[in-house]
Amino acid sequence: MLVAFNFDGSLAESDAYALLAEEAGVAGDVASLTEQSRTGDLALVDSIRRRVDYLEGLPELEMKEALDRVALDPGAADLISALQANDHHVAIITAAPRQAVDVALTDAGVSADSVVAPMLDIDQNALTGDVSGRILDATKGELLEEIAVENEIPVDETIAVGSDDNDREMLETATDSVCFNPTSGMEQHCENTVTSMERLHEQFEQRNLV
Repeated sequence: MLVAFNFDGSLAESDAYALLAEEAGVAGDVASLTEQSRTGDLALVDSIRRRVDYLEGLPELEMKEALDRVALDPGAADLISALQANDHHVAIITAAPRQAVDVALTDAGVSADSVVAPMLDIDQNALTGDVSGRILDATKGELLEEIAVENEIPVDETIAVGSDDNDREMLETATDSVCFNPTSGMEQHCENTVTSMERLHEQFEQRNLV
């Protein structure tokens, strides 16, 4: 089974862009763009590029200090480990910076089998305001399908966990789906809705995945 997670709002208890924006002194501007992406008022790719543009010039050291505060939700690491112990492929498909995902997973002592996330570009020890990555070229639904094909997993053996409008195509593409603390109206795109990591774990138990 392929299990695909969003990161911010699902696996992580902190918002990487918010932490970076605080360091850069642009918290309000970035928060507005994040919210517009969550509600579907701004396309995901546009939101990523515009948020990263605000971070131009942030020293790499300050970036690392901000991302050191990114952490997984309590219980998320145990859930990932339990899924992998049962031979399921765990993927993270997210707008959150790849650097943030890597830090949080490493600190929690776990890893994902696949990660698709934008990479913040760095030059001369500072963020350039540019970003790269496959997520800029495809929807989350398309990326879920790509990961399934690459790992020879039938698309009808996929489950997605997300929370925002920018997760909608991933949730609809997967055969099964769970909304985690969803924004308004997202429940209709999921088989089940939960508001805690404990309840999410229970959903996987009910499906005999852990």
